[in-house]
Amino acid sequence: MREREVFLRALDLADPAERRRFLDRACAGDAALRDGVEQLLTWHARGEGWLEEPIPERLSGGAPAESASVTPAARHRAPAPPPGTDRAPGPHIGGPFGGATLLRELPGSPFGRVFAGRIEPHGQGVVVKTLDPRWQLDTGARGRFLATARRLSSTPHAGLPRVLAVEERPHVGVVFAAVGGNALADRAGGDAREPRCDVLSVGLGLAVALAAVHEGGLVHRSIGPETVIVGVGAAAGRAWLADTGLAHALSGADGRAEPCGAWPAFLAPEQVLGAAIDPLDHRPDLFALGCVLAYLVAGRSPFDSPSRDGVLRRLLDAAPRPEVMGRLPAGLAVLIGDLLQADPQRRPPSAGAVAARLGTLGAG
Repeated sequence: MREREVFLRALDLADPAERRRFLDRACAGDAALRDGVEQLLTWHARGEGWLEEPIPERLSGGAPAESASVTPAARHRAPAPPPGTDRAPGPHIGGPFGGATLLRELPGSPFGRVFAGRIEPHGQGVVVKTLDPRWQLDTGARGRFLATARRLSSTPHAGLPRVLAVEERPHVGVVFAAVGGNALADRAGGDAREPRCDVLSVGLGLAVALAAVHEGGLVHRSIGPETVIVGVGAAAGRAWLADTGLAHALSGADGRAEPCGAWPAFLAPEQVLGAAIDPLDHRPDLFALGCVLAYLVAGRSPFDSPSRDGVLRRLLDAAPRPEVMGRLPAGLAVLIGDLLQADPQRRPPSAGAVAARLGTLGAG
């Protein structure tokens, strides 16, 4: 049997002993096949997110709330590869990918492994994001991922990491030019707060980049602390939107499924409810942008809560935390309040309109 067939048949066996006996028979001493299937099964199990359960049923079913914070970056890192996966073929340190040499592995993205690399002879720093094998088995998701990456490569903008290469074989992945900043989730000491002038500068950069994304026929759908990069050092005050559309491409084409790895406190209510969303509807991105702007000032989303269900209730009740909203400068609070409207029709019409209002605040 091929790896895909073995994986899918094993997935149907809920009893661990029965699954183990099946793998013994199906792999018949083929260690590489066994390792590959077990890797896929482990990643599949670890990748089952709470958002896959219908939200109304979860909230009405009395499921116990989780006491752990819902926003640490560690919750959304790709799981560590299980033992033995180093024997499976794949990108490796010192190896080539898309014209770059892979130098070290970085914390994973929701959709696969991430590497820092370099393109010689000029020493161009790059970030390489490769697709998890469990997604490569899904030809539809794989195709959407590649199509999105290629569309992103034709949407150049100073607020988007530049796509240098899109690879399809032997491994699916994207090579991005490195930028001079850190993900908002990785800010030193966990403090995301910025001085007011930097909030306006960073916010304006994000809004302008988002306008370019939408004008290029893409949506992001997973804007949050892991996909917003804020400049450091000489790049202070700059911002970039990472992974535009890539996680959403793996979630399905009908707009119902949530972006893999999305932070719940940065999702629009229509996403949480699982409502059908036009794939090119940009309004969930505007809601997430409002959450990020508040996060820059207060260090937390207006919908943050100690439990997952608490986040959902705040989102569905359109009840941002008053202690977060109360810390916002007056003009910025009005704009963020407009972005956080539960009714998508009542949000600003476009990211360009948001950029214009931020520019006016900055000039004031």
